[in-house]
Amino acid sequence: MSAGYAAFYPERPLGRSDMQSVREALSRMIERHEPYPAVVVDREWRVVMRNEGAARFVSACLDEQTVGALSADGALNLMRMMFEPKQMRQKIRNWAQVKPRLLARLRREAAGDPLSPSWSLLREFALGNDRGESPGEDVEALTPVVPLEITIGGSALTLFNTITTFGTPQDIGLQELRIELSFPADKETEAVLCGLRGADRSF
Repeated sequence: MSAGYAAFYPERPLGRSDMQSVREALSRMIERHEPYPAVVVDREWRVVMRNEGAARFVSACLDEQTVGALSADGALNLMRMMFEPKQMRQKIRNWAQVKPRLLARLRREAAGDPLSPSWSLLREFALGNDRGESPGEDVEALTPVVPLEITIGGSALTLFNTITTFGTPQDIGLQELRIELSFPADKETEAVLCGLRGADRSF
């Protein structure tokens, strides 16, 4: 470090035997979040782990063909799913508020790494014309968080997310994992998510 060289940190695949305790911790977190959606995403926004609640949610929003198109490398891309124009975006009722927040997340991820995959996603989705967009919020009516308001099967759902990371990672891949947990913002959303149990899923 004194000579100006950064310390070497490995990048282990999540499936390695020495990552078993990490996998078990992640599984425990997302499985115990049922029936609400929970996913683990990597630096490329690929869903590397998910619970059944997330599978049911995705299948309720996108058909199997679309899920396949968004999973070109075998894993669903979370950010591409959110920006999918024909099915997903049509269901998001507050897209004017959600889009700037998604782009801001991409900017934050990209700012710390010139090689971040978030740069290409940001260029793809921003298209250089998002800077002048206004979130369209009434400042006096700001909610504690910006929820996702989405219509599924005729029901209106309102969800908010938390994002969790590892506190003391010494592995590059582990450092870049994000655990995203979705919570119902009202009783109606909770009832719909509970009611989705047992539904067919393609993801």
